[in-house]
Amino acid sequence: MSIESRRPVVVGSHGMVSAGDSLAAAEALRVLQTGGTAIDAAIAASAVQCVVELPWCGLGGDAFMLVATPDGIRAFNGSGPAPAAIRSDLITTPRAPRHGPLSVAVPGLVATWDAVTRTFATQPLSTLLDAAISYAREGFPVYPRLEHAFSKTAVFPRAGTGERFGMPALADTLLDIADGGAAAFYSGRAGQAIVEHLAERGGVLSQKDLAELQVVPEEPIRITYRGREIVSHPPVSLGCILLEELKILEGFSLEDFEPCSADLINLLVACKEAAFADANGLGDPAETDNRVDWLLSSERAEHWRYDIKRGLVKPPVTVGAGGSDTTSTVIADAYGNVVTLIQSLFNEFGSRELVPSCGVLLNDRLANLSLDAERPNGLRGGRRPLHTLNTYMVLDNGQAVLAGATPGGRGQVQTNLQVLVNVLDFGMDVQTAVDQPRWISGLPYRGENDHTLYLEPWFPTETVEALRRAGHEVQVGVDEGAQADPFGNCTVIARAVETGLFQGAADARRDAFAIGY
Repeated sequence: MSIESRRPVVVGSHGMVSAGDSLAAAEALRVLQTGGTAIDAAIAASAVQCVVELPWCGLGGDAFMLVATPDGIRAFNGSGPAPAAIRSDLITTPRAPRHGPLSVAVPGLVATWDAVTRTFATQPLSTLLDAAISYAREGFPVYPRLEHAFSKTAVFPRAGTGERFGMPALADTLLDIADGGAAAFYSGRAGQAIVEHLAERGGVLSQKDLAELQVVPEEPIRITYRGREIVSHPPVSLGCILLEELKILEGFSLEDFEPCSADLINLLVACKEAAFADANGLGDPAETDNRVDWLLSSERAEHWRYDIKRGLVKPPVTVGAGGSDTTSTVIADAYGNVVTLIQSLFNEFGSRELVPSCGVLLNDRLANLSLDAERPNGLRGGRRPLHTLNTYMVLDNGQAVLAGATPGGRGQVQTNLQVLVNVLDFGMDVQTAVDQPRWISGLPYRGENDHTLYLEPWFPTETVEALRRAGHEVQVGVDEGAQADPFGNCTVIARAVETGLFQGAADARRDAFAIGY
């Protein structure tokens, strides 16, 4: 049985936005209503999120985007490498640091804006960043989740719900980018301030590291699932793991399964564990063999189906650290364009290195790396870390008819799997699919090796009991001291081929907001 939806599905005929924040959604809708495309609106929304969701994304972080136009789909993996001069012997702790100057990779978000704008946008950055600049300079009202985040660290001054909070130094940096693009950030005033700040604190990021970063459009990776084409990001994204889960699942009929049932969860968890086992050999594709074709091959899927049917799939060694906080946005317009965007500092407040003169909070992306440089995802200068960041699109005759993303670290590919199954296999509308109770196999936080099966508390009691009888170590809910809600914050849009009308869904678990017109 399915659970009744907590929100109505949002409908529209001209455009649709689903974003992790209401102010970002409102700005994206304004761009659409004044003649902009989904690509324009996505850049504008992303910039607003970098201000109003600043503990979880920002100019010092990364962004991944899928851009679908009537001519095709391109993937932008907007992540940067480790500094060229980084070495494991600079690190005195047993593992890569969670915070501080040696946890910072080259931030890729601004380069992503620049690349997407130059390739697809109809409006310049000088226009698209206006709202973000205004919110940074004049302030915006603090909301409960942001107040809670501020209470956990001294990176920013504490502010209460309803108080106005702004960052004039960040506004100046955004204005530099609006006027001069990515070069004004990486090779300009902000880039110099970032390098100097980190050097004073023992970091090794250089001006050359920043200036050499390039983000280019790539071909997405693809599978066919029950007759539908599904696309995601190539490595360094773990989008291939989502596709492998689906590829394995395709060999099992779900006609006799019920949503929220223990039998369904058992099967989906087994597909997840199989795909995660294959993820351990992934790394920067510039330095490692391309494993994607093998991961997504029919032969590999059949291997795992054989093992699953015989109960041979065991919880794998963890695929690596997953950040605890992220935000996402999905936008569609009447011109046939669809954009999925996910952006992050990795963990909440990233490295906790805030550069005061430019207002940039830097990522802690290197916390994801092993200190063994010989491992595929080991710490080495110039190597891009693996990212849990991924988004997806479902295509009909080459056109996107379903698109989505969610925060959640290693939980992203598990939450996305559940939403896709709810829509594609069980025929739910997107909001009902998003509102179904979720499970996560192993928490998505840094260093978590457990394989406890975490269930949201509104699963039926009989499901919980059946999963325990099946041998799962089940925990209902997450401990109060957990770093973040691991069950995601989905942003999803569907478009009907016959009518062209849109449906939008936004998660009630955090602050997501959907709006169409």
